[in-house]
Amino acid sequence: MKKIIFMMLAVSLFPLILQASPILWEVSSGGNGHYYEFINMGSYINRNDAFAAAQTRTYLGATGYLATVTTFTEHAFVNSQWAGSYSVWLGGAYQSGQWTWITGEAWSYQNWEPGQPDNQGSANGDFLLYYHAASNKSYWHDAYPNFTSVTGYVVEYNVLTTPEPAYLFLLGLGMIGYWISYKKQRKILLP
Repeated sequence: MKKIIFMMLAVSLFPLILQASPILWEVSSGGNGHYYEFINMGSYINRNDAFAAAQTRTYLGATGYLATVTTFTEHAFVNSQWAGSYSVWLGGAYQSGQWTWITGEAWSYQNWEPGQPDNQGSANGDFLLYYHAASNKSYWHDAYPNFTSVTGYVVEYNVLTTPEPAYLFLLGLGMIGYWISYKKQRKILLP
């Protein structure tokens, strides 16, 4: 019976183990409760493809989107998660004469490298690029959609804190199995 209980518990926890790649920025650590995932394509990806790919990704029932880094603390969190030198797309765009986030959040924080945004020379740098140097310094650049030095993007997931019904069902099933086992053992031990 112990084997059955163990198997039921293992089955109920298996989906949680499989979905371990996005990183939670915990509210208790000053975060927003969102998950972040760094996608490294290993080769060039343009902004429009990154935008579309982010929207096809899901985590714990939430649809992803290009990350919006709206505060210094969020920037520090994202910056601390991945090492190395890379350039990735974020969810900012220059529209109607101003920078905006794709989520509609206020554009109140900026982390431009000195001299940026520079409209990518004359190529209409209308999208937000996050550059992270190996020295752990990171800045924003504006870039045109087909900029060829970008090899990834950061996906953000605004996940509800309520567990999915399937997890609750499996957890409940495991608890019922434990209760039945407990009752059977108690009957055996009592005279």
